[in-house]
Amino acid sequence: FIKFDSIFTIVLSIIFHQFLPENLTVFKFIEGGIFIMQELEIMSGILNSYPYPIVFVDNDYIIRYMNKNARYYYCDERGYGELIGKSIFDCHRPESAELIKEYYKEIQRHGKEIFVNVSIRNQRVYMQGVRNDKGEWIGFFERFELNVEK
Repeated sequence: FIKFDSIFTIVLSIIFHQFLPENLTVFKFIEGGIFIMQELEIMSGILNSYPYPIVFVDNDYIIRYMNKNARYYYCDERGYGELIGKSIFDCHRPESAELIKEYYKEIQRHGKEIFVNVSIRNQRVYMQGVRNDKGEWIGFFERFELNVEK
């Protein structure tokens, strides 16, 4: 991750991109800086290779990322449509909203992953908190895995 503190340094970095190795010359802009595209492709590839849904939700309970399996499960299979930028509560039962908030507060207290439940598809559901480089909470992700226990 490369962080730039001003528009001037962003412009300079783009102008002088020919001094970087060839595989690092394509940039994607994000809030607070830019990401080297190669890193984004690697991260996306890793998350999309995970065979179960992964959903990242920010501190305001807005969905910011879904891997391809989460998109299939929530958007295609369950019919919720595009969920990026929407509340996580748009794809959960109303009674789940308070539990999700409670689980996130618990994660923030102890920093450990929480087992949520076993889904109707016999998948174990977990929530894990996510911190930024400064150690501040930026949200959590929900992940699934096959439930091998009976």
